[in-house]
Amino acid sequence: MKIIPWENSMSSDNGMPYAAHINGNNDVQTCTDHCRKTAEYAADDLRSIGLGDAAYLAGLLHDMGKFTNEFNTYIHDAVINEKKVKRSVIHSFAGLSYMLSNFHDENSLGFDDISAELIAYAIGSHHGLFDCIDADGQSGFEHRLTKQPEYDDRAKKAFFSCCATDADVNDLFNRACEELKTKMEAFKEPASGDDEIFFYEGMLARLLSSAVMDGDRKDTAIFMGNHYFEKIISADDNLWNDALSQLLKYIYGFECETPLQRARRELSDYCGEQGGKGTGIYRLNLPTGAGKTLSSMRFALEHARQHNKKRIFYVAPLISILEQNSQVIRNAIGREELVLEHHSNVINENGNDEMQALLCETWDAPIVITTMVQFMDSLFSGKTSSVRRMQSLCNSVVIFDEVQSMPNNLLTLFDLAMNFLSYFCDVTVVLCSATEPCLEKARHPMCITESLELPEDKIQEYKRLFKRTSICDRGNMKLDEIPDFIKTIIGDTQSILVVCNKKDEANFLYHNFFADGWEKCHLSSAMCKAHRSDVLNDLYGKLNENRKVICFSTQVIEAGVDISFETVIRLAAGMDSIIQSAGRCNRNGEREEPSNVYVIRCSDENLDHLSTIRDAKAATVDLMEEYKNDPKKFDDLASETAINYYYGSLYRNMDEGYQDDYVKEKDGKGKVSIYQLLSCNDQYCGRGHDLSQYLTRQAFKTAGSLFSVIDQESQTVIVPYGESGQNLIAKMCAEENTYDLDSRRMLLEDAKQYVISIPKYLVSIINEKGGIKTIWEGSVLLLDNEYYNSNFGLNKDGGEENWSIQIL
Repeated sequence: MKIIPWENSMSSDNGMPYAAHINGNNDVQTCTDHCRKTAEYAADDLRSIGLGDAAYLAGLLHDMGKFTNEFNTYIHDAVINEKKVKRSVIHSFAGLSYMLSNFHDENSLGFDDISAELIAYAIGSHHGLFDCIDADGQSGFEHRLTKQPEYDDRAKKAFFSCCATDADVNDLFNRACEELKTKMEAFKEPASGDDEIFFYEGMLARLLSSAVMDGDRKDTAIFMGNHYFEKIISADDNLWNDALSQLLKYIYGFECETPLQRARRELSDYCGEQGGKGTGIYRLNLPTGAGKTLSSMRFALEHARQHNKKRIFYVAPLISILEQNSQVIRNAIGREELVLEHHSNVINENGNDEMQALLCETWDAPIVITTMVQFMDSLFSGKTSSVRRMQSLCNSVVIFDEVQSMPNNLLTLFDLAMNFLSYFCDVTVVLCSATEPCLEKARHPMCITESLELPEDKIQEYKRLFKRTSICDRGNMKLDEIPDFIKTIIGDTQSILVVCNKKDEANFLYHNFFADGWEKCHLSSAMCKAHRSDVLNDLYGKLNENRKVICFSTQVIEAGVDISFETVIRLAAGMDSIIQSAGRCNRNGEREEPSNVYVIRCSDENLDHLSTIRDAKAATVDLMEEYKNDPKKFDDLASETAINYYYGSLYRNMDEGYQDDYVKEKDGKGKVSIYQLLSCNDQYCGRGHDLSQYLTRQAFKTAGSLFSVIDQESQTVIVPYGESGQNLIAKMCAEENTYDLDSRRMLLEDAKQYVISIPKYLVSIINEKGGIKTIWEGSVLLLDNEYYNSNFGLNKDGGEENWSIQIL
């Protein structure tokens, strides 16, 4: 890639250099210096995927609007009178205006014109996304072209006298067009229609924006005195070799004597052997207990070593899974400094908050462990910190653990995003699950390369070894009939787990089951982590002592909990959830014969407010009826054939467009598809705009503001569980900790064990009753003792004895 030579002409009309930034020492960074360094950082981000020139050009032009006397005066005044300067100077329009005025012909709209739009968008959005066509049908490009033409023209003229020549930029643009044309010509390969082509073009626009944002913020941070970038570790052959060597030493340190242990070792070896496969999207379909975490990491390290990948991402759907498996990965790799853990509930434990915030925003670590929410936000959220992270995914390996947990309304966005990352960003995707969803059969299919298949001669052996349960359909029962059913099976077992779809179901069964000699307990998300941990520790003790124990739980026990019961009862839900529950049964092969997992169709449960569970349950019932009619067709209810039938039924019965993520518009007057906003954007384009002028038409800002992986209408509340939780809340309320930031950080770290999420409407109800207190400028919510039950957690009605919790 050609780098523009440095020029020395950097002065404004009054003789002062055009200033981009002024740091605490009153050192001035010139606009020329900043634009060129931003360009270099942006180019570094995308060079490995063949977009170095396009990123360099966008970075070079991103602050063209700062080359004016107005901005120069503004930036100096802001330093001298920091609190008095109220005005601002719009500087992000000039570079966009230059690109579209000089390289875009609305009458032709060929590859060069689309390239100009993509680069212009990256320039104009470097402080935040904007809509190319908004809800009023107005063009974001036209607004920026016509807002301040006289100002932008002066900025362009000064830029070319100080920073680059027309010939330099023309040469860069021609090379950038070749890069972008190569990508855009390839869109047709994975695309099944024009809307998908528009979606991929939109992803390309976001990727360029991400690189410019990253380059801009990185150079600014370094100039302002942030030296943490010097500590960032970059991956190379030696690093991957060392990490793989440590992992192998860790794996081969396990005993390998029993058939199960030998099978895990063989599966791990096989995954390592397949690390040489090319970039693509792969399935890793291993049963629970087969060692997916370490086997997938072995594939990833081997693949990264052989293909010179920049990073490895491990993505988990739940924080509980992430916390458990992240520790396994850290232990296996043996080098803490290589691993960054990033999720919403982490506060840096080393007291280095600035470094942690920086790394979380850039994902600048060889191995990044994060949640599905954070990963999807990097692709679709409108927050600049999320957009900035997208470029970090290029030329990486991404492992999705429990991929079936991706919400079904996001299937289109997820499938097409994985296609984009794999085809155009050199990302290798590994989909891990014991119940692989048929993503290639979704409305907008994922282009899966192949499965990391097991050796044919071993498949039947592994099926037999890892078959520890037998799923039994017990038909329909009312909720109040289930306690009597449980009594009919207790003579054949010492321990039972009952998994319900709702908190009130688990509560009801707990309070209505009585049997001599049996101890019982309860688990749900209405209980904080410390509370659940205490219950689980008590459970482990009772199970180890072979005492008769029954646990009534919600889905919180299905994943990320290493526990084993002799028998499991699961109220009918999705087959993926049922098999997850089955993973808590005979988990370590304590019984030679498969243990029973009873599925009960609770005929009087109301799932109207839990449509995802309701629809998944319907697909499971469909499978069970088909299985009843022709058992030989499926072998058993957990077979690959059965799971494929389940997902086929689930997808077929979804409403048209459901997978495209329909959400309410901001004005609440209608619904709009996030997928449509990020592809053709027909709904907004039909509101008066001439579609012939620009091909980039996505409503990036609106889609980003509306996008959410999970229901965000909840609030985190710290609860007074036990003596420790009550003492913690007392400390947080103490006056000496109110303004001490170090104390706050330490207390918030401790508080991670004592938080629950409560729906906002319920927060309002409890608050009106005086059950919630706010501290620290309203940023922290505390629950009153009366509203937390020592057995069941949150109690919206108050009172220790009032156990009836009705939270949907």
